[in-house]
Amino acid sequence: MSLLHLSFYSSFTLSCLGLAFHRTHLISALLCLESMMLSMYIALSISPTETQTTSITLTPILMLTFSACEAGTGLAMLVASTRTHGSDHLHNLNPYNAKSPSPNNYTSTYSPLSPKNPYERTPLPTAS
Repeated sequence: MSLLHLSFYSSFTLSCLGLAFHRTHLISALLCLESMMLSMYIALSISPTETQTTSITLTPILMLTFSACEAGTGLAMLVASTRTHGSDHLHNLNPYNAKSPSPNNYTSTYSPLSPKNPYERTPLPTAS
């Protein structure tokens, strides 16, 4: 095994271990997935030159396209979970014990004539 193969295998393995053991924040999981995709991209782009074949030269570009789509989807999930749950902790994403604010307890204070922020929410008045 050459030093190049060892570096690809070790970077992919370290990314898998990081994904398995550091599951506190969603951003760290996304970074581990991106480093896995990067090591796979480098390995796929080097393999046609080692094997001297031209039939698989388009494969790294295709994988890079899927990696960009995965990154965009992951960042959209990160923004959505941070807005709804208040943080990017992965234990908040469990639907059985998530403590997100209920939409029944809040009302929007936006009106076209109001200079307030349209995304500001205030609690409903309680009946006494």
